[in-house]
Amino acid sequence: MESSEASSQWLYVGMKQIADRGGDPLVFLLGRFDGGLWLRDYWASPGYRWYPNYRFVFGLRKSEPQTLQPSGFFDKLFKR
Repeated sequence: MESSEASSQWLYVGMKQIADRGGDPLVFLLGRFDGGLWLRDYWASPGYRWYPNYRFVFGLRKSEPQTLQPSGFFDKLFKR
């Protein structure tokens, strides 16, 4: 394992699956890797094993629309 991989942090996004061109189910991953923030897709078959050490993030629905304000969310999340 490369040192950049060992220090990377990835969060699975709790979401409805999306499909790739071949129809395979995917979810998004948010991560800090190689000095940058990344959004990737990841295999999410219903039979896939999700291990306890995987980290997930979920969004909550708001009852009323709100204006988004910069919050430093990713800096806090990944402890820059």
